[in-house]
Amino acid sequence: MQVIFNAAGKVAENQIEVTASTVGTILRNGCVFAPSAFSSSVLRDFVTNGAILVGHDWDELPIGYPESAKLQGNELISVARFHSTECGQEARTIAIERMQAGRSVSVSIGFMPDYGTLAYFNTGAEMLSALEGAGEDLTLYDAKSIKAWKQSCHLIRTVTELY
Repeated sequence: MQVIFNAAGKVAENQIEVTASTVGTILRNGCVFAPSAFSSSVLRDFVTNGAILVGHDWDELPIGYPESAKLQGNELISVARFHSTECGQEARTIAIERMQAGRSVSVSIGFMPDYGTLAYFNTGAEMLSALEGAGEDLTLYDAKSIKAWKQSCHLIRTVTELY
């Protein structure tokens, strides 16, 4: 599975820092990560073994590698270092130019959910009702945007791998 997110961030030196995703909010594909979806071990493994790709293209060489990944409030913040290769430096230049022009840099996370805990709903209101019925702390969720979601959606309670 993947989630595309218009990231806020900054490029400094040969690094990029981005909000790679959020928890507790409904993303543009109807996906909501539970506040506990990203365990510290999954984030550690991503930093140790992850790669930064363009367009989830596993057939191409990576343009960089993660240096850190952490949850800060409801944001998954990642810092990545660009490789010194031509492709890595082209990606860095594009990110800098877009951010300097006030444009977004879209990032996407690839992940493997725990399908045993993945929950599907017809609407966001149905999801909120289920969360409330399960005794979840709704203050950890953006209830307004989730409730406004009128299409099918899903709750990802646990991410087993982050790519």
